[in-house]
Amino acid sequence: MPRERRVIGPSGVRINNRTYDARALGPYRRQPSGARPDGRLWEVHYDPYDISRV
Repeated sequence: MPRERRVIGPSGVRINNRTYDARALGPYRRQPSGARPDGRLWEVHYDPYDISRV
């Protein structure tokens, strides 16, 4: 699955003009990932053919 690096904001994760949200994202909202290069973006995988899968 393709991946994007995104911030997990208060409303969830935004990919291709869509916002994805789930209860499981709660502890990660506005938190740094600690991953390089900048440490604030999370790696998010998504299915480009099924918009319900992130």
